[in-house]
Amino acid sequence: MAEIALLDFNDGHPNVGCAALERAGNSNGHTVRVIDVRGGQALPVGFDAVLTSGGPGSPLEQTDWASPLFDWYRQVLEEQRPILAICFGFQMLCRAVGGEIFERKESRLGLYELSATQAGSADPWLAAALPSAVFLQHRFGVRNLDYQVLAAGAEGDVLAARFGPAAVGCMFHPEASPEMTSAWLADPEVQAKLELRHSAGVRTDMFQKVPRLERSSHALLHGFLSCLD
Repeated sequence: MAEIALLDFNDGHPNVGCAALERAGNSNGHTVRVIDVRGGQALPVGFDAVLTSGGPGSPLEQTDWASPLFDWYRQVLEEQRPILAICFGFQMLCRAVGGEIFERKESRLGLYELSATQAGSADPWLAAALPSAVFLQHRFGVRNLDYQVLAAGAEGDVLAARFGPAAVGCMFHPEASPEMTSAWLADPEVQAKLELRHSAGVRTDMFQKVPRLERSSHALLHGFLSCLD
C-alpha cells in the first residue's frame, strides 16, 4: 500500500473535503499524511503519491509558501509520482507548470455535467467517470495549459488535465459524495447562494443530479487510489 501526502490548502478553515480525502485514502488501505501547506508545514519527502485539497481564497495570492510549492510540484512530476490535484491544489499545480489562472466574471457553484474533451473520452482515468455529474465551487479558472486537457467548461477553460502517465488534476471535487452534497444542498445558506447565482428551479435540478456523483467519485477518486502500489 502507498504512503500518500495530502496537501491541505484550507488555511485552517473548517472543511469536509480534506477529511473526506483522508478517509478515502485510508479506506483503500493507504497511509495518509496531511500537510498544512498554507500554515507553513514543510513539504514532504519519501512519499508514494499525492492528493491535494481545495481551499478558500485566490490562487494568485503572493505568499512565501507558493514558490517552494511550485518547485516541489515540478520535482514530483519529474519523478513521475502519482498525483491527483483538486481545485485549489489543481490551480497551483497549473501555475507551477506555466498555466494561466484568471478570475471569472461569475463563480461556478453546484452540480454540473462532466463534459469531456476528445482526449478525456479516451483517457482511462476520466473516461471511467462518463457519463456523470461533478461538484464545482470556484471563481478562478485555468486556461492556456500546455498539457492534455481532459475536460473543459462552457467558456473553454480547463476543468481536468493530465500532466503525465500518473499525474492528473481537476477543478471539480471527486471527494463530494452524494451524501455530503445532499447535506450541502439542504443548508439554508447554500440555498440562498444558489438562488443568487442561478435561475429558479436550479436547486431541484441539482438534487436530481446528486445520485450521478457516485460514478464520478468512484471512478476519479477511488479509481485513482486503487491504482496505487
